[in-house]
Amino acid sequence: FNIEDERINFLYQHGVIQNDRGMVSITVPLYKKKLIQAFKPVYNGEERYFPGLREDFSIYLTKEGKININKLLQTYREYVKRRGFKAFDTKNLREGAWHYSLDGFIYFFIEGLGGKTYIETPTGRGRMDILVVRENERYVIETKIFRNKSLYDRGKVQLAKYLDTEGLEQGYYVVFSRNHQNVDESELYEEVEVEGKKLYCYIIPVEFDIPSKLGE
Repeated sequence: FNIEDERINFLYQHGVIQNDRGMVSITVPLYKKKLIQAFKPVYNGEERYFPGLREDFSIYLTKEGKININKLLQTYREYVKRRGFKAFDTKNLREGAWHYSLDGFIYFFIEGLGGKTYIETPTGRGRMDILVVRENERYVIETKIFRNKSLYDRGKVQLAKYLDTEGLEQGYYVVFSRNHQNVDESELYEEVEVEGKKLYCYIIPVEFDIPSKLGE
């Protein structure tokens, strides 16, 4: 954030951006979404990593014709794993980058299925991180950074309350973690019931070995 930069000054004066500890922050969720979509490359060299470019989107629908969010999230986790350090240098990424990485990934599929994604949607209990809407269907995805088990569990309660406000029975919890490197797959997924709501919980490891050290 440099107020002497005419472009930054213009956006700041019009309320599009703010100074967040020396970094540019887009404070209005609608602006964030539109800017990400406007400047996002169509493929960005991801053809060999991004399965959706070659797949039939219908595989992400259930037999009842609803979006299979679980399959999408499983695909995303595999995508992050394949891309690894090259795309996700966690030492230099800000935490918000993970949220927008997920949103940008599933947006491609949801749009192909005729749906929409919305970020930081206001509810009676705060803001939902990602709301997916298709026809009369709604799906809520809450994202967090793993800091400790207590905060991880607290996020489940928060999601359950969002679901209660929206009148939904199930939701999806995606937690990015630097503390789950080289753990058993069973530790990265769980299905739990919290306050009468069914939650599908995914931990996404985001700590990767530096390529130059892999051979050591």
